This record gives sequence, C-alpha cells and structure tokens, in this order.
Amino acid sequence: MPIFGRGEARTRMRALERAGAHRQQGDAAAAVDELAPLLVEHPDDPAANVEMARSLQLLGDLAGAEEHYRRSLRVTLSYPIVVELAGVIGSLGRFQEADETLDAALLMCEKDPTLHPGEAHLMRAMLAAGSGRRDDAEAALSKLDDSKPSDELRVYARRVRERLDATAG
Repeated sequence: MPIFGRGEARTRMRALERAGAHRQQGDAAAAVDELAPLLVEHPDDPAANVEMARSLQLLGDLAGAEEHYRRSLRVTLSYPIVVELAGVIGSLGRFQEADETLDAALLMCEKDPTLHPGEAHLMRAMLAAGSGRRDDAEAALSKLDDSKPSDELRVYARRVRERLDATAG
C-alpha cells in the first residue's frame, strides 16, 4: 500500500521541489520551513529527510543533518547519502567514524559495479585535508585518480590539491 495518495504525493513532491529550490538559492531556512510540516506528517520520508539534512548542514546544524541522513538511510540505503553522512560525521570531528562510514561506502561499490568509488575517495581527501592530515588527503586523492573519476570529480580534486599546496610550508 502506498504511503501517499495521488494528490498527497503531488503535494509532497511540490514541497520537496520548493525546498530544494530554496536550498540551492541559499535560503536553507526557507527550505527547513517548507520541509518541517512534511516531516511531522511523514517522518520516514527518505527524500524529505535528505533535503532536510542538506538544509540543516548549510545552516551549520551538523547534528541535525546527521540525524536526518540516518533517518533516510534507515528506509533506503543509498551510496551517495552514505558518503554525505560521512562528510557530516567528519565535520563533527569524528574522523575514525567518518573513515569507517566511507569504508562502508566503498564496500557498496565493490558489491555494485554501477557505483563509482570516486565520491568516497574525494570525501576522504576533503576530510583529511580539512583536518590537517596531508598524507591521508594525498593518499585518498591518489586513489581517486586511480578510479578514473568524472571531469566533475577531477575539478573538486584539483581544488583539494590547491588547498593542500596553499597550506604546505
């Protein structure tokens, strides 16, 4: 039995679209306001929880973001969301747990050849660079290079390398 009726599903999708647009335009608070009633009514909606997590992350509420990523993952296991969760965990200073979460994401890639490990390697590099672990960042960037990343991931990797070079000394 579907969770939502037809009209309700349409209303939910519109709310998610509006929230995503607010967040992408830099108004994360408006996104939260849009999502809160939806999540009160449907606390296990994975898409709403991910959008809420991303909005809270922009607002600096990392603990709240972590909670909503975990709610989403309890309903639907998703590689990109596992990687995003690892980023939040690392931003909270729990680097070992973040590394373990990224290891789980990489295991997902091993089990499913349609997934690309580049996002996990890039996240590991970003977390390591941000916490001053230069050697770990460079090792993760090397693994990223070996994974034959997309052009978009190469751009992000170049930014991490530039940041590493700027702080070398």
